[in-house]
Amino acid sequence: MFNKLKTLFRQARTIADTDSDEFRLSNSNMWTEAHHNEDGGSFQRMRLEDGNVVFVSIGIATVQVFVTPLKVTDLKQFVKIREFVLTNAMQRQMMMMMMTPSECCAENLLLLNHLRRAIAWPKSVDELRSTLNRMIDTLRVDSMPP
Repeated sequence: MFNKLKTLFRQARTIADTDSDEFRLSNSNMWTEAHHNEDGGSFQRMRLEDGNVVFVSIGIATVQVFVTPLKVTDLKQFVKIREFVLTNAMQRQMMMMMMTPSECCAENLLLLNHLRRAIAWPKSVDELRSTLNRMIDTLRVDSMPP
C-alpha cells in the first residue's frame, strides 16, 4: 500500500514538474504556459534548438515577438524581431475594457494559440524571422518592422 502511494506521489510530482516553465525551457520546442498581466496582456516563451528563447507578447493593440539567449532573464536584453499591429486594435481595446479579466485571458489565449500554430517549431532565429515574414496575412495584422 505504501509503495503504491509513493509511486503515485512521484508520478504526480513528475507531471507537475513538466508543466513548469523551467522544465519547458530546458527542452527545445516546448511552449511555456501562457502568463497574463494585469494590464490585459499575455505572453509565452519557447526555447529554439539553437539555444535562443522566443518571447511572444500579446498586448491590446500589438503582437510582439522577441528573442534572447537562454540564460538572459532581463527583458531589456530581448531583441525585437517583429511587431504586428492588430487591424482591429480600437475595437479590441473597447472590447477588452468591457470584459472581465478571465474573459480577457481567454481572448488572449485564442490569439496566442493562433500565433503558436503559425510560428510552429523553428530551429533557429533565422528560421523564425522567415516564418514571421510569411505570416502577415495569416495573423490578419498590419506588419511593422522592428
